[in-house]
Amino acid sequence: MSRAIRKGRPVDANKHDAILEQARRMFTALGFTGTSMDELADAAGVSKATIYNHFDSKERLFETVLRALVEQLPTPADLVGGAQGPLPARLARIAHNACELATSPLMHDIQCMLASSQFFSLVASEPFIRMLLGDTPDADEVVASQVEAGVATFLRAFLS
Repeated sequence: MSRAIRKGRPVDANKHDAILEQARRMFTALGFTGTSMDELADAAGVSKATIYNHFDSKERLFETVLRALVEQLPTPADLVGGAQGPLPARLARIAHNACELATSPLMHDIQCMLASSQFFSLVASEPFIRMLLGDTPDADEVVASQVEAGVATFLRAFLS
């Protein structure tokens, strides 16, 4: 967990959890820039100073909330697991699990926090378009450069 190490009273786990819960609600509803630390403190029932006693910065709080959401995602094995029988039945089970995940509150929150269409367009559109056009450069090289550029662009826009 990304709790700041500070002298003085120990970190109150209930306050920490209240901050994380309200931050998740506010970041998913209002985005990073729309979330005010003063309003977050009011909603969590703590002072702004208490938030900063638990998290070094708004960015660190955002990262912590996002990491907690991502850690809740099922593994690919979980999505495929349990699918037995003939191929059509196994594929139907996998498709059901994928659709259930895609429409879950968890994915909704992750997508809202990442402004998903913008983020995924930044990182995946160029390689996808190249593939459609039949261009097959070294996939690892294209993906690495596109991901690096897309993440940098997203962070500049989203965290400013």
